[in-house]
Amino acid sequence: MDTMTVSIFGLMLAVNMGWQFFTERSFRSDLYINLIVHILTVNDRHWSQMDLATIIFEPDIDLLTCSTKLHKCKVFLRDTISIDGGLSTSAVTKRMLSFKFPDCLILPVKLVVNVVLIYSEFLQTSNVVHDENVFNFKIAQIMNEYSTREHPCLDSSFIYTEHSNPISFTVDDTINAEKTVVSLQVTKTGQVNGLYTWFDIHFHDEISYSTKNSTHFNKTCYLIDLRNVQLDERLQLTFQRELHCMKFSFEES
Repeated sequence: MDTMTVSIFGLMLAVNMGWQFFTERSFRSDLYINLIVHILTVNDRHWSQMDLATIIFEPDIDLLTCSTKLHKCKVFLRDTISIDGGLSTSAVTKRMLSFKFPDCLILPVKLVVNVVLIYSEFLQTSNVVHDENVFNFKIAQIMNEYSTREHPCLDSSFIYTEHSNPISFTVDDTINAEKTVVSLQVTKTGQVNGLYTWFDIHFHDEISYSTKNSTHFNKTCYLIDLRNVQLDERLQLTFQRELHCMKFSFEES
C-alpha cells in the first residue's frame, strides 16, 4: 500500500516482488496509468506482467478502519514529510498502523532531521512579528508562538551562511514526543538567526534518501532570536515534535 503523493517507489517495489499494488486515488487517472505503463515499458517490464486489475485504487481510505483488502498488505509505504520542507500532516502514525497491521512492514523505518545553524539576511524580514512594527500592539509573543517561527518552502535561491556543522535528530513517530537535547558546536564566529533543516528518509536497511539537494522537496528554516556566536562555542539545542510541527530551542546556561 503506497499513500505517498506520487506512488512510484511502492509501484517499483510491488512489481519487483510480484505483489499487488494498492494506492490512494479518488479516481482512476489516465495520466497516472500512462505513467505506470511508461515506467514498466522503459524497464522492460511488460504490461502483461502486471495486469491493471492488480493496481487497486481505494478512494478516501480510512487507514484505521481499512477495507479487508488492505489486511493482505505486506508493505505499507506512507508520506512522512511534505514538499514544503516540513512534516506530513497525516494523522496516522507508524504505531497506529503497526497495531492495525502487525504483520505488515511499515516504511520508512526512520526519519531523521538534519539541522545547521545559519545567518540569512532574508530571515531578518520574514515571519517574526515585532510589536514595534504593528503600532506597538502587544501581539508578537502569541503570533510568534502560533507560527512556531517556521519558514517553509525555501528553494535553492535561499542565501545563507552556515555557522555550524549539521547535527541530527530522529523524528519520533508519536504525535507528542519527548524532548531531545544535542550539543551543537559553532564553526564560524558571527551573528545567527535561523536553523536550516532537511531530512534523511530511511526506507529500509541501506536504502535511504536525503532531501538536502532535492529539487522536489523544499527546505524549512526555524527562526531564532538574533544572537552572536563564537568559534568553538557549544550550544545545547532542544528538539521536540508537537503534532505536525517541529520545535527547536536553546537551553541557556
